[in-house]
Amino acid sequence: MTALQPWAAAPDVPDLLPGEDRTLGEGLFVDLVPSSCWFTNVRSCVTPRDWERLRRMITWRAGVRCEACGAAENRDAKRWLEAHERWGTTTPPASSAWGG
Repeated sequence: MTALQPWAAAPDVPDLLPGEDRTLGEGLFVDLVPSSCWFTNVRSCVTPRDWERLRRMITWRAGVRCEACGAAENRDAKRWLEAHERWGTTTPPASSAWGG
């Protein structure tokens, strides 16, 4: 059944992703992002299938609510949940990669 392989179920995404740090806090944040990563996000770096797997896991892990304000998705009001990356660093390097 090789023809059906594109529709085969992919393995579940673990609740804690490799390298993920869930201790960064809760709420809204402004994170310094290296300029080499500007205009890039996880969604643009993975296949649409993998993005959907990640998005679903993260949405359900958050209880299908916004982690910043607690609001639920409301499709009738056209309010969707979005997934956003958090960036963690120690000290910005002294280079132009940080826009400096």
